Amino acid sequence: MLKPKQSPAEAFDQAWRNVLLYSEHTWGADWQCVGSGTPKTKEQWAIKQAYVTHADQKSRELIEQALKNENAPVSPLENEFDVFNTTSWPRTEVVLLSAEQSAGGESVVDERGKSIPSQRLTTGELAFIAKDVPPFAARRYRVTAGTAAS
Repeated sequence: MLKPKQSPAEAFDQAWRNVLLYSEHTWGADWQCVGSGTPKTKEQWAIKQAYVTHADQKSRELIEQALKNENAPVSPLENEFDVFNTTSWPRTEVVLLSAEQSAGGESVVDERGKSIPSQRLTTGELAFIAKDVPPFAARRYRVTAGTAAS
């Protein structure tokens, strides 16, 4: 999302292909009437399992690679952070910050300095609503000293 021209499109295509091959509903179906324990059925299910195992592994590698992105924008302030929307539609979601991430205070403000309702949970996490984050974009928020806005 940060550098679309450098996106590993081939790796995404490969992972998605494996998801599709796994989810194909007819795998093994032609032998089910003969019996689920036949060697042919077991062979087909092993192939199907290999597709989903590979898709899972590849998706985890892609997530890890994205999170290690050295080119990601760096927040200039310690208590600032970005909330990314990786979907193609605007999203409003609850964001949970750990006690460590939100140690700077109880209040959350957006990039314009507008107070955002927040609440400290019994777990120590700080919850707030990231409202209308645009598609394929991010909004920056900052935890500040003071009481939570309601």
